Amino acid sequence: MKKLFFAATVVLLSSSWGLAQNSASSEQTPDKQQLAELEKHGKAVEGCLTGEGADTFTLTNAKGRPYKLTGDTSGLKENVGHKVVLYGTAANSGYDPTSIWGSQATFGVKKVESLSDTCK
Repeated sequence: MKKLFFAATVVLLSSSWGLAQNSASSEQTPDKQQLAELEKHGKAVEGCLTGEGADTFTLTNAKGRPYKLTGDTSGLKENVGHKVVLYGTAANSGYDPTSIWGSQATFGVKKVESLSDTCK
């Protein structure tokens, strides 16, 4: 009975370790081009781009956090509805009682790169 318990424990621990290794390796790391863009333009944020008017844009990341976009928004209109990476500077504009995040995140756009024509 002890041998069976020991064998089951070893199998369980081995499979847990294997799953942990797969989770860590599945994280996306920036490629050389993205690293160069980060060095040149600052931070990067990825998500779905929406437009609420002539020059009002929001990017929502995979966790659902919205970013109000400022800065060079000239290249955003043609990418509305796309999954994009934006390069620039991130900031919070203070407490926002209507936001589940506690503050309104803003992102000063310096460059836009379209990843997909849809947000799926």
